[in-house]
Amino acid sequence: MTRPTYRSTINKVLEPRGFIRTGSDWKRENEVHVDIIGVQSTSVLGSTINIHAQDKVSERLILDAEPAGPPPALFPVSVRIQRLVEPNTRDRWWRAGDPNGPTEAAALIEAYALPFLERMHTLEGMADYLQKSATKWRDGTSRLHLAVLQARMGDIAQACETLRDPPRDYEGRWLGKIVSLRKQFGCEAT
Repeated sequence: MTRPTYRSTINKVLEPRGFIRTGSDWKRENEVHVDIIGVQSTSVLGSTINIHAQDKVSERLILDAEPAGPPPALFPVSVRIQRLVEPNTRDRWWRAGDPNGPTEAAALIEAYALPFLERMHTLEGMADYLQKSATKWRDGTSRLHLAVLQARMGDIAQACETLRDPPRDYEGRWLGKIVSLRKQFGCEAT
């Protein structure tokens, strides 16, 4: 009897929900959202599940902000499965050869990752998540997305506050986009 693999077991959960597998990643995309669920494997730690989400409307507003060109390509929402199960715990890794790993991972995806991604399909749900994760400027992608979401929800004052006082040593392209977005939002000069 062959053991179930992560790919085949997880594919049974995700394929009926519109995800398309490429290698160890499953992607679901529409006009507004991109969802990715991926298996990350290492020879030392084993395997874990990563979840990524992106709002394409916010992403487009950031990409179109001057200077032209994208900031570093990172998803604003990126989390490992165990953080959805128990937010203040360490990452969950299944050791190589763990016969229960694929089934457990698929069950956690169904119970936690899929509902989480559905919450990320609302402006409020994604902004709430980013409000908790983008508290410092070290995560510029999340911070820019949070500000754009706040502006799209009509909270211009909060969007301006989110973009206030970036570190002076930020890469020029990031600073340019921050200045451009602040100008678009009508923020005071800082």
